Amino acid sequence: MKAPGWLLLLLSMAAPSAHALKDGDTIYVKARNTKLLVAAKADADAKAVLRVGEPLLWRAKDAGGFHRVSLPGKTEVYFVYGANLSLQAPRQELWTASGTKVDTKAFASSGAATKGLSEGAFQLAVNDAQMERAARDLVALEVLQAEVTEAEVDAHLRRAKLAVEPAP
Repeated sequence: MKAPGWLLLLLSMAAPSAHALKDGDTIYVKARNTKLLVAAKADADAKAVLRVGEPLLWRAKDAGGFHRVSLPGKTEVYFVYGANLSLQAPRQELWTASGTKVDTKAFASSGAATKGLSEGAFQLAVNDAQMERAARDLVALEVLQAEVTEAEVDAHLRRAKLAVEPAP
């Protein structure tokens, strides 16, 4: 038996949305280097740079796709672009080589440019000085990036006063 359309519409309006957020609900950062902004504008000053998986307390939806948020244990309200937020903590996997947890999406895309840079691509680049230099620079950048540790990134963010200190 098929339900009348008006009944389905009425039921859908009466049921609360599964994704309806309430003030104080926990949400998570899902994008790398997400900025905690002092105003709801992309060019606003950043109070901090957030990491994937960091929890935030949702306060309200704001104009232009921004959301009002606060850090756990803090009362100050900041802004984060909604596309950088998730209702669920990102899935982390343990990287057995170092024993650290790794965001699976970030790991899958890390080094994508150099992983796709095969020997055949290098041979094509040899015929063009600018392409050859770009290919070598890309490989050098990948080597440099592999040497940067999480502790060094944290130290840099602290020096720039953009680190988020854990709540006491």
